[in-house]
Amino acid sequence: MRDPFRKAYTECRFNAAARGHAWLLTLEQFTAIWKRSRRWPMRGRGRGKYVLARKGDRGAYRVGNVKVILFENNGAEKFKNMTPAQQAQSRLESAKGGYKNKGRARPDLAARNKGEQQKQAIRDNWKTRAPRTGWTHSEATKAKMKVSAALSWQRGDRKIRVNPT
Repeated sequence: MRDPFRKAYTECRFNAAARGHAWLLTLEQFTAIWKRSRRWPMRGRGRGKYVLARKGDRGAYRVGNVKVILFENNGAEKFKNMTPAQQAQSRLESAKGGYKNKGRARPDLAARNKGEQQKQAIRDNWKTRAPRTGWTHSEATKAKMKVSAALSWQRGDRKIRVNPT
């Protein structure tokens, strides 16, 4: 049977990297922290569940800088170290649908999110855009096209008859 601590360790480590936080815990240290807390059965996301959090929401995930706390307390602790402007920005981001990667940790995700924003803007503004009328050629270009079509017809280059007039 697979080790549940190993699976959780790997997920936590990759999630921390995706958010741009350093991870300095070994599997043995991670397991010892959770066993010492006796909260492993109640681990997870959501109200009433326990998570591994950084003290003051600062620094790397390392021994001495992490603790096991309730999920809802982790969110509250995040705001303690923010200025009022940062708190407002964080609330706006969560109201818009959560954390959007700004390119700090994963530039590929930031580029994809930017593309999605552009696509959404096109979807939102499709009614206000002018209808597509196709390409329009100048009169000089139209005259050149007629001459070219007539010459190619005379040479027999074309299989489909084009009326040069």
